[in-house]
Amino acid sequence: MRSASIDLDVDALRKITNYAHWMPALRGISEEYIARNYPGWEWNQIIPILIKKGIVKMYSSDASQRKLSHHLSIAADVRSISLKKAYDEILVTIRTSNLTAKEEHTQ
Repeated sequence: MRSASIDLDVDALRKITNYAHWMPALRGISEEYIARNYPGWEWNQIIPILIKKGIVKMYSSDASQRKLSHHLSIAADVRSISLKKAYDEILVTIRTSNLTAKEEHTQ
């Protein structure tokens, strides 16, 4: 069964961002990793969405950011992120260390 939602902790995000490089992308390895570990999801529904929403940042030198991989980072207080497919939208919920949740929508 294909999952309509996924929960990603920082370790999972770090593993996914290991594939955020042109070499695995051109070879299809990034998509294969997502298909194998997150059935029903595509690469473009995860990392590009999180970058577009400003949740994952590129080339940030901000001390409040936690490094992931390939020059990507996330706020140090983020503990996990949930993505949920709802019709033609992807809903993003961010859980932080101070137990707050912030929900964002994207199409």
